[in-house]
Amino acid sequence: MTFAYLTGWRINSEVLSLTWRQVDLKNGVLRLEPDRTKNAEGRTFPFRVLPELAELIVRQREMTTQSERESGQIVPYLFHRAGRPIKDFREAWENACVAAGMPGRIPHDFRRTAVRNLERAGRVAIRGERS
Repeated sequence: MTFAYLTGWRINSEVLSLTWRQVDLKNGVLRLEPDRTKNAEGRTFPFRVLPELAELIVRQREMTTQSERESGQIVPYLFHRAGRPIKDFREAWENACVAAGMPGRIPHDFRRTAVRNLERAGRVAIRGERS
């Protein structure tokens, strides 16, 4: 959810389908393929402009590497549960919202929040372009 909050990407079609081949750790860039976007336009996101996002991706890589060692299998997804793709997170999301005292929130709220935050910071907008 932190990834969605920082990038504004759609959870199901863009975040959960993200694979390691779309992550360029060396250059600090994420690539979203055109077939995974609502408007069929690919985009890039220079994740190093947001240190919290860069740290999250590095931690995910470390967790993925550990999962690969334990299972003996390659894990293609950036976000996974023990190497398996995450298919549904609604129950966990709803429980977290209730625990935070904010029931009724929806993940799509992060899209607006991310755009606002990125524009205020003068950084990357939702399509990965400079503001």
